[in-house]
Amino acid sequence: MKALVFLVLLGAAFAAAEDDRIVGGYQCPKNSVPYQVSLNAGYHLCGGSLISSLWVISAAHCYKSSIQVRLGEHNIAVNEGTEQWIHSAITTATTWTMTPC
Repeated sequence: MKALVFLVLLGAAFAAAEDDRIVGGYQCPKNSVPYQVSLNAGYHLCGGSLISSLWVISAAHCYKSSIQVRLGEHNIAVNEGTEQWIHSAITTATTWTMTPC
């Protein structure tokens, strides 16, 4: 039984290709999501969305005192020449109001 469980787990580890890290996901064509950003703190920390020419929104757990915003990334492991790096300032919301739709 232990051998069977081991073989199943071993097979699952090798079955997933790199593009299959998100269940049902797929690799987007290059430059097809220009509003998607990578928040970088020396490593890819989180994703975010460009909501205007000056603002990126992301999850609260992505907060670090110094974050570099990277736009135009397709493969974060390769410098492809289309990237833009911006050192950011952090603004946190202390209050907010929910408006019904």
